[in-house]
Amino acid sequence: MARSLVACLLAFLLHPEVNALPVPWWRALRSQNYKEDIFKVKPFAESGEVAKWFCQQKQDHFDPQNSVTWCQRYFVNATFWNRHKGGPVFVCVGGEGPAFSDDVLYHSNHCNDMTELAPQVGALLFAVEHRFYGYSIPNVSDLSTRNLDRFLSSQQAAADLASFHAFARAEFNISPKAKWVTFGGSYPGMMASYARLLYPDLFYAAVANSAPVQAVVDYPGYLDVVAEALAVANYRVGGSAACLAAVSQGHDAIGRLLKTGEGKRDLERRFELCGDKPLDIEANIALWVGFGVIPVDAQSNAPECDTPLCNIAKVCQAVLDAVEIGDGDPLYALEEVARQARISDGLTCTDVDFAASMDEMKDTSLTNWIRVWTFQTCKEFGFYQTCADGSNCPFTKGYNTLAFNVDQCQELFDISPQQVARNVEATSKFYGGDRPNSTRVLWVNGQIDPWHYLSVLVSPGHKLPTIWVPGDSHHYWTHPSLPSNTAYDREAREAIWDYVKAWLGDNAGVASHKQRHQHSSVASSFLARPVVVSSQRDVSEEIGLLQVEASPRGDGVARDGFSSAEGTNEL
Repeated sequence: MARSLVACLLAFLLHPEVNALPVPWWRALRSQNYKEDIFKVKPFAESGEVAKWFCQQKQDHFDPQNSVTWCQRYFVNATFWNRHKGGPVFVCVGGEGPAFSDDVLYHSNHCNDMTELAPQVGALLFAVEHRFYGYSIPNVSDLSTRNLDRFLSSQQAAADLASFHAFARAEFNISPKAKWVTFGGSYPGMMASYARLLYPDLFYAAVANSAPVQAVVDYPGYLDVVAEALAVANYRVGGSAACLAAVSQGHDAIGRLLKTGEGKRDLERRFELCGDKPLDIEANIALWVGFGVIPVDAQSNAPECDTPLCNIAKVCQAVLDAVEIGDGDPLYALEEVARQARISDGLTCTDVDFAASMDEMKDTSLTNWIRVWTFQTCKEFGFYQTCADGSNCPFTKGYNTLAFNVDQCQELFDISPQQVARNVEATSKFYGGDRPNSTRVLWVNGQIDPWHYLSVLVSPGHKLPTIWVPGDSHHYWTHPSLPSNTAYDREAREAIWDYVKAWLGDNAGVASHKQRHQHSSVASSFLARPVVVSSQRDVSEEIGLLQVEASPRGDGVARDGFSSAEGTNEL
């Protein structure tokens, strides 16, 4: 059985529990399995809850002549709501990816930082899908470029949240004095912050987890962090300098072999690539090597996973074992780990046919959510995760280039590379990038999350505090709490809850500024020497030792920007 290369590398992206910025779409497609029947909605077995629908949502909030409406899917959980004492309203903001599962407000990776806080403050919970994702289709028949261009944007989605706010207040008899707080991780974290920025009279505060709000066209920093993550040995990450060296050197060896026809044939044979001489096509090479020939998933690294090659620790162990067996040959190590990945996924060969993947992306059926997100990168955000010569990328350099990425916008949506650059610049100006003109937004980021360079790491002031979580991947702390979580995971959640409680005016249980900076007892040298992270996102020379300016000098989770006004409504 042959399947797309991405099938064996990034299955996590396609699980309904996952909502995270995809790596390039050509690494996330897996035949038809990422598509879903949008007409089937299954009830949540434990609670009997099913999705609800807001059917007066506007198709276009910015065209007064357009009266078309559509049904937006949402969930509600009033289990903990203290209506009579003015309990707050928490909104789990949807984003790119498959549909919300029906237990999204009970036990999911999206917003469990929110759902676990709800009983403490008596909150009413909502989860609202993003237009064009999941089952929330804004009354269009397909995903043509014309429909996407007219009705898909983060600004339309933020206006959807404002419209939902008015609907929910009336539908659920919510007090006008209730404070609304938006939560999200990844692009939903961006949207949570945008809702607060654009509609501050409606949304009182926001928690933006792993939110890369600095739109950029070329983003080599993503794979720079992947390299750093491969070398992080502590915080239950399980990498090592030896692992990073083996992965990098193995990919360098691949790069040398790719320079000759004989070398290409050798690689096709050793790595069991599908088809006849696939590496004679440069786009196929970029598809294969540009994000690594073995599965290295720093973005969604989960220390507790138990399947083969499912996290950095397991990949690094497999690589180093193979290096030893292969008498120190890093290319043999990659060959062996790639073989293990194929076996795990039931594949007989690895498909690197880029043209076939492009054909899938041209499918305009309503289930093709990866096409939707790709359009947003071309129209708004960029985020092209390149592996260019001269970068710290641990994979084969020079094939996954900026041109390789932006040319896809031209082919798929007729958006030129020059227009992509203008679009991204307009997005940055509109939202303010990593210096938004907003207040009461909490920015939380993890050390090995490749998206953290594009978030707010240095607090611009006490009204935009930040939290830094050692060893954590992409909004890992928003997942359900587990006994195996590190002290940093637990402390990160508690820090989020402290800030939100302070903003809500609930002083009970909110630690003082001094207490919060001293209460961690976790022994670590992580914060021993803070590193200033500039607005250009320079990489620390010391792998795994990134820190923000003005953070505490003690051990544990770092918090920056909390002022003496905590516990009041002045933040």
